[in-house]
Amino acid sequence: GRAYAASLCDISTSGARLELQTAKPLTQLSGPALLELPDLPPLRAFVRWTDQHSLGLSFAAPLTLESLAAWLAGRSRLSAPRGAGRVAV
Repeated sequence: GRAYAASLCDISTSGARLELQTAKPLTQLSGPALLELPDLPPLRAFVRWTDQHSLGLSFAAPLTLESLAAWLAGRSRLSAPRGAGRVAV
């Protein structure tokens, strides 16, 4: 696989939408992925769709609503961009 720097656009308990920092379109990415975000353990996922420089992931195991809410609240308190991360596909 290959790792990409990514910006998190959307996240839910069941998946995420990311914008990858790559010059090449992502039309050929598929299969398992590993999402790494600050202050969360690595999240195993599957690529469900790609669109030029964005991709959609569904998590192998859903996040709990409590853990997602706590993570979002923590990112907000830090005034840190919640979107900085990495994805390996």
